[in-house]
Amino acid sequence: EHKLVNIGSGKFLLFGGRDSEGAFLNDTWIYDFNDNSWTEKTFFVQPPGREYFGMCYNQQDEKVYLFGGAGSTEYYNDLWTYDVNADSWSPVTTAGSFPIARFGHGMTYDSKNNCILVFGGKDGGWNLLDDLWIYYPETNSWQEPPLPAECPGHRTNFGFVYLPTIDRTLLFGGVDWWGIDDETWLYDLNSNLWTTALPEIIPPARERMQMIVGPNSIPYIFGGYIGGSEKVLGDVWKYIVSSSGSFVSSDIFVPFDTTLNWGTLSAPGLTVPSSTTCKFQIAHFEDGAGWDVFRGIDG
Repeated sequence: EHKLVNIGSGKFLLFGGRDSEGAFLNDTWIYDFNDNSWTEKTFFVQPPGREYFGMCYNQQDEKVYLFGGAGSTEYYNDLWTYDVNADSWSPVTTAGSFPIARFGHGMTYDSKNNCILVFGGKDGGWNLLDDLWIYYPETNSWQEPPLPAECPGHRTNFGFVYLPTIDRTLLFGGVDWWGIDDETWLYDLNSNLWTTALPEIIPPARERMQMIVGPNSIPYIFGGYIGGSEKVLGDVWKYIVSSSGSFVSSDIFVPFDTTLNWGTLSAPGLTVPSSTTCKFQIAHFEDGAGWDVFRGIDG
C-alpha cells in the first residue's frame, strides 16, 4: 500500500508501495492538478522501499512526514521528512523514547497543536498495537500519553484523520482482535480522551480504506476491504460532525383569558447527538394580546 498526500498549491506527493510483481518501491512522484501531470523525483537520499507506512503533511513547516512501514526484509520505526520547498528527503533523528517498528498504523497532522499523531498498527511479530505516540516538530521529540481506560484498542488498517473544526482526531474501522470493525472514535488531545461516536447510519465494516478531509473539513472514506473473502469496496461515505437548523412546531393554542399552558415540542425520528444544546426564547406584549413578537439570538 502506497501513500498519497496533499502538499498544497494543487499538488500531491505519492511515495512507496509495491508494484504488480510484489517488489517494494521507494519512488517519489508529484501530481500537479493544475496541468494534470505526473513528475517523478530522483533523490540521492530517500526512505527505503516500504508499504503500509504512515504519511502526512505539516502545513506549518511545509514538510511531509513519513513514519514506519513494512519492507522486504524488515519493519521500520524511522522518521523521514520531505521538504516541499527544498525538494529533498531527510531522515530525522530524535532524542528520548520513540515508537517501536510498526506497519498498518494511523498517522495524521494536528494543525492546532502542531503535532503528529501515530496510533496502533502491527509490530514486527504481527501483533496488534493500541499505543498512541505524538511527535512535536518544534522540540523534535516523541511523547507517549497514558492509555485511557476507554480507547479503540488494538487495531490496524483503519482510517485516521484530524478534524480542525472540532479539534478532534477521527478514527474509523480497521481490524481488531475480533475481525473487521465499523466503530467510530474521536480523540481529544488536550484531555487525552477517546470517545465513541454512535452515528445512526454507519458505513459497512472495512479495513484498508482511504480517508481524507475534504472541503469544509468534511472527512470522506473510499473503498477498502470487507469480510474474510477480501471483497473490494468502491463506495464513498462522508461523516457529518454536527448539524444545525430550525424546527418549527405545530401551532399550540393558548387562550389569553386563562393561565399560560405549556406544550411539548419534539422532533420524532431524530437521533440527538451528544453535547447538543437546545435553546428557546419567548416574549409578549404587556397587554397580553400578542405573543412571540421578538425572538433573540437563541430564539
